[in-house]
Amino acid sequence: MPLKAENNYLIDLDAIPDDVAQKAKMMIVCYPNNPTGACAPDSFINDLIAFARKNNILVVYDNAYSDLVYTGVPGRSFLSFDHAISRSGI
Repeated sequence: MPLKAENNYLIDLDAIPDDVAQKAKMMIVCYPNNPTGACAPDSFINDLIAFARKNNILVVYDNAYSDLVYTGVPGRSFLSFDHAISRSGI
């Protein structure tokens, strides 16, 4: 999952081929990202959750830098987003 400047260092979920997404078991994600410093907007996190649920992928969210605030908006835990936790196992 290349993190490209033209995508603001966000994962281009649409660029992940369906066959790769269907084989994937987990995604490791970190925002604010190290080393880019990129922050993910809530809309991206919601898209990530939908992508993971659709493809039955476990998201491992490295929240180490969530207390570093670059945008003036306090950081959020990945688990605070709707549907980030599934009772069905993923």
